[in-house]
Amino acid sequence: MKFILLNMALLLSFKAYSFKSLPTASFVDLKRYIGKWYVITSLPRFYTKRCLGQIADYKFLPNGNLHLKNTCIKKGSRNDSMEGEGIVINKSTNAEIEVEFDNFFTKLFGLKGDYTIIKLDPDYNYAMVGDKKRKTLWIMSREREIPDDVLNAYVKFARGLGFETDKLKKSKYFNQY
Repeated sequence: MKFILLNMALLLSFKAYSFKSLPTASFVDLKRYIGKWYVITSLPRFYTKRCLGQIADYKFLPNGNLHLKNTCIKKGSRNDSMEGEGIVINKSTNAEIEVEFDNFFTKLFGLKGDYTIIKLDPDYNYAMVGDKKRKTLWIMSREREIPDDVLNAYVKFARGLGFETDKLKKSKYFNQY
């Protein structure tokens, strides 16, 4: 019995340890990164389950931090948005950003989002953003669509990092934007 418990503890600690770090894009030129990104596919979260599509829009704030607006496109004319402020926490790569959204719960509990820009193509047309816990993942494009070979390569890369890519939800709808 002790052997089984020890092995289970080792397996659990190995899994937890193996997911602590996450590779990042080698360097993100934030001036090129800001702007509108269409979320092509993502891991569903409680706040995105009813989204037919998502758009992330980044801008600079006067203080040098980032303003992030996530729009959830819903059926009909009512869309939801969340806005927040992002602080770059790794200045050598600009690929790790801590985001505090401007809503009651995040302010009350001091919650901050871990946004890691994991992969970014050289022309800044495609990006993969996730968190170290592997609970959030967005594969994004500057355009409403992405070539299948590019999407498949990004999904394969994410799977290799331990993301549950079988749960990815593809966006269906960007007609309004």
